[in-house]
Amino acid sequence: MLGAWVLERSPKLRVQETALLPVGMDDLVLQHASETDEDFLMYTSTFCPYCVAAKRLFASKGLTYREINFDRERGMQAQVVRETGHRTVPVILDLRGEQPMFIGGFDETNRYLA
Repeated sequence: MLGAWVLERSPKLRVQETALLPVGMDDLVLQHASETDEDFLMYTSTFCPYCVAAKRLFASKGLTYREINFDRERGMQAQVVRETGHRTVPVILDLRGEQPMFIGGFDETNRYLA
């Protein structure tokens, strides 16, 4: 498995494998994760070919996702970047385990689901 991040509701984050997370995470990503029963949480933007590719990947694997579009939610992207450290879209989290797990963007998700 790639270095994925397990998110916890606390100022310090548990780290799985070799990935590092910023300290002092807010709870926005965890709140969004808790509000859905989908397999994945994906932050996107409107004109993003990698976001489209991620949606197609999920469809091909029979996986569900909740999409939150940064273009419709102004100001949210900066907070998600602070929480995950991931500056580009898509930002993808696996919600199938006990804790939400940050995967990364499309390339990381494609390898993760291979």
